[in-house]
Amino acid sequence: MKSKLTSPTYVRRIMKEMNLRPRRSLGQNFLIDANIVEFIINAAAVSQNDAVLEIGAGLGVLSEALAARKTAVIAVEKDPRLTDHLASYFAGIPNITLIHGDILDLDLPALITAGHITRVVSNLPYSVASRILVRLAQLERPVPRMVVTIQKDVAERLVARPGTSAYGVLTILVGAVYTARRLKVVSPHCFVPVPRIDSAVVLLMQREYPICPRAHRKAFRDLVRTAFTRRRKKISSLLRDHYGLTENDRQRLLKQAGVPPDARPENVSITAWAEMAGRLSTDESP
Repeated sequence: MKSKLTSPTYVRRIMKEMNLRPRRSLGQNFLIDANIVEFIINAAAVSQNDAVLEIGAGLGVLSEALAARKTAVIAVEKDPRLTDHLASYFAGIPNITLIHGDILDLDLPALITAGHITRVVSNLPYSVASRILVRLAQLERPVPRMVVTIQKDVAERLVARPGTSAYGVLTILVGAVYTARRLKVVSPHCFVPVPRIDSAVVLLMQREYPICPRAHRKAFRDLVRTAFTRRRKKISSLLRDHYGLTENDRQRLLKQAGVPPDARPENVSITAWAEMAGRLSTDESP
């Protein structure tokens, strides 16, 4: 049965009744394409044994589709008007739990643990999508499978390869924990109101073994973030200026990590970043 939430007429009527003027800062563009909703749910491969975290529930189109699969859903929504709408719309549906709040302010590890979360399925708020993804990747126990709709350019950063302009901090910090695959580009006309940009559905699968061991994760984050604030500088110069390494120590570290002496941040693989961070944060460092 087709959901009312995929009807542009119904969505616009609800927005009018709530006097809701979508806020770009909250990424309030509501998905109305039933085929895309079905595509996202199928990509998430949910079952009755899963528990799903949805970030930015909006009018509830994904929550409704997930609940129909008998999946437990924890839906987080920042806008109190939308939270009230969701509470009314989903009244009496026991497998949907609503949380009013900003996901960036919530205790995310506690929420994941208490909810026994096995999936994240979300149309992420565009303005904070990168921050949310990095936080999810830094969890002590990452969610095994995530399917998110995000800006197309953010999706391109997630799947970027070294040596490309899109390759950067997001690619590396998320890529150390997840493999990323762009599944589908989504037209702006699949949303109300129509955004000015294309979107994309991305599948993130937890790696069996993270590229960077947990013990070195802080050094890894600090090294990568510091390097990309000086994107045009050579790694050797970064190691000299920020870490105070001598010429011999720099050459030895770069050789051990398999990084060319004249490499710049966008040319260094995730594995090499992890190798350098590990050596900088242990007794093995030069």
